[in-house]
Amino acid sequence: MINRNVNASELELDGRELAARLGVPYGTEKGAYRELYNELIAVAKPAYAATRVKLNREMGGITVGNATSQSTALMKLSEGSSSCLALVATLGVGVDRLILKVAQLSASRAFIIDAMADALIEALCDLAEREICEGLETKPRFSPGYGDLELSLGKELVALSGADKTLGIRMTESGLMVPKKSVNALIIIKDE
Repeated sequence: MINRNVNASELELDGRELAARLGVPYGTEKGAYRELYNELIAVAKPAYAATRVKLNREMGGITVGNATSQSTALMKLSEGSSSCLALVATLGVGVDRLILKVAQLSASRAFIIDAMADALIEALCDLAEREICEGLETKPRFSPGYGDLELSLGKELVALSGADKTLGIRMTESGLMVPKKSVNALIIIKDE
């Protein structure tokens, strides 16, 4: 099991990703929003947890930990693989609080911070993936809710990675993560 707190300054925000989320031309997103970005970085507590898990194919499904998925996309993606990494990453509850606070004063500023937080959590997932997959041949990250992969699998990924205990992440009954700026994903490891 891997747990890591990340200094926000280690994260490389992808300008193209941020511009796309803000709906602005690439290159205009950087300087104009520096003040808001600094507010976001001041409260963000980026961290991730991950663990390696066996994949078990069963009739019509694939089992990850104690959860079985009927996802045809996961079945296809995991062909030729017998294990994966369960990854959970978060920016922490401070980001949720900042967005709520700013939204009371300015919906547009809250939208911008929310978009920046989305880009920042992607940057955290990219960093985590580079670190935990070093030396492994893997397939692209695949998250519950994407394609036909059941949201319910997210709860198992949080439990397997220990993120419920180490990062304070919890899942709602409907499958949403708290804090909101959190991601869970499977990273399929290709068998050698």
